[in-house]
Amino acid sequence: MIHSKRDQYISFFSYNISLDIGALALLKHWRGIRTIAFLGSHLLFWLWYDEHYHEQKLIAVLTFHVVLFLIFLVAHLIGRITRRLQSTTIEDLWLLSANPFAFFATAYHLLNPSSHDWMGVFAIVMALVYASSAKLLIERGTRNRAESLTLIGVAIMFVTIAIPIQLRSNWITIAWSVEALTMLWAGIQIDSRRIRISADTLFGLALIRLFLWDTPYGYRPSFIPILNRYFLSSLVVIICLVGGAALYDTLAKRKNVAAPILKFAFLIAAFVALWFVCSVETHTFFQARALAARVADDARHQRWLGQMALSVVWAVYAAALAAIGFVRRSSVTRWAALALFALTIIKAMLVDIAELQQLYRIIVFFVLGVLLLLVAWGYHRAFQARETSP
Repeated sequence: MIHSKRDQYISFFSYNISLDIGALALLKHWRGIRTIAFLGSHLLFWLWYDEHYHEQKLIAVLTFHVVLFLIFLVAHLIGRITRRLQSTTIEDLWLLSANPFAFFATAYHLLNPSSHDWMGVFAIVMALVYASSAKLLIERGTRNRAESLTLIGVAIMFVTIAIPIQLRSNWITIAWSVEALTMLWAGIQIDSRRIRISADTLFGLALIRLFLWDTPYGYRPSFIPILNRYFLSSLVVIICLVGGAALYDTLAKRKNVAAPILKFAFLIAAFVALWFVCSVETHTFFQARALAARVADDARHQRWLGQMALSVVWAVYAAALAAIGFVRRSSVTRWAALALFALTIIKAMLVDIAELQQLYRIIVFFVLGVLLLLVAWGYHRAFQARETSP
C-alpha cells in the first residue's frame, strides 16, 4: 500500500513499527501473532534492503532495528512484571531467543566493515542487557525457571561470541576454557542441567580449537620450551579441565548431582591434552633446532634427539600418572598410565629401533625399563598392602 517510485524508508519503518506495537498491544492473546509480526518485520526489511539500502541510510536503519528489538524485549518484560503474562509459552521462549540474535546479526552485518573493533563490546553490551533482564525478573518475583535460564543462556552466548570477535589466537581458547569452568560451577550451584551441558560443550569447543588451530603443526621457529605462548596457554586449558573434574567431584556431591562419568571424562581429557601438548612441544623443539642447523649431521642428530626425547617424555609422563594413581587410589589414572606405557613400547619397537642410532636406542630402552620396574614395584606394594589390611 505504501509502495511508490520514491524510497520512503522513514514512512516504511514507522509503518512497520506501528504494526508490531499493534500486534503486541492489541492482539497479544492471539496465538502466533507475535511470531508473524517478528518474522514479517525482518522479511520486509531485507526485501527493502536488497533494493534500496545505502550507507547514507545507516542511522535510520539502525534506529529501526534498535526500536524493533526493544519492542519485543520490553513487551515481554512488562507483561511478566505486571503479571499480564501468567505463564511462559514456547512462543515466548522462541522470541526471547530469536530477537537478540536477529538484532545482533543485522547490526553486525551493517557495522562490522567500518567498526569491527567495537563488535566485541557490542556483544558484551547485549550480554549485560539479557543478564540484567534475568536479574530484574528474578527480583520482581517472576520465578519462571525456563524463562530465567533462557535469558541467562542468551547472555552466556553473547559472552562466548564476544571472545573470538575481540580476542586473537590462543586468548580465545583461554577465555572459552575459563568461561566454561565458570558456567560449570554456576550450573552445579543452581542445579541447572542446561547450563552444565552448555559448559561441557564449550569445553569441547576449546579443546577442538586447541588441537586444530592453536597447535603449531608446521614450521616453528626456535623457542624456549615450556616458557612460550603455546605451552602456557594450553596449560590454562588443562588446568580448567582439572578444575571441571574437581567441581564434579566436590560440588556435585554437595548438590547431589551424580556425574562420575563426566568427572572421569574431564580427567581423561586433561591427561590426553597434557600428553599431546608435551609431545608437540618436544617434537617441534628439536625439529626447529634441526632446521636451524647448517650441517647435515647436526640436523640428523637433532632429529634423533627429538625421537629419543619424545619416547622418554612419554615414559616419564606415564610413570607420573601411575604414581598419581597410586597416591590418589584412582584406577582410571593407573589405566591411563598403562595405556601410555603400551603406546611408548610400541613406538620404541617400531620407530626407535628402526630410526635411531645405537646410543639413543639404549637410552630409550634403559629409561623405559627402569620406569616399568618402578611401576611394577608400586603395583606389588599396593597389592601387598591390600592383602595385609584387615
